[in-house]
Amino acid sequence: MTEVGEGNLNWEAILKACEEAGTQWYLVEQDVCQRHPLESLRISLENLKRMGLS
Repeated sequence: MTEVGEGNLNWEAILKACEEAGTQWYLVEQDVCQRHPLESLRISLENLKRMGLS
């Protein structure tokens, strides 16, 4: 339970599969936050942008 890009998931492979499937929308959900929820959201958004999403 951590921000997008901060854990042990293979985000490169996940985002490649999403692109191949024609994904148009990405949603971020985090059940447990170690910091303020909006700070967690900011981190996830910044990480997704670094991975090439805008």
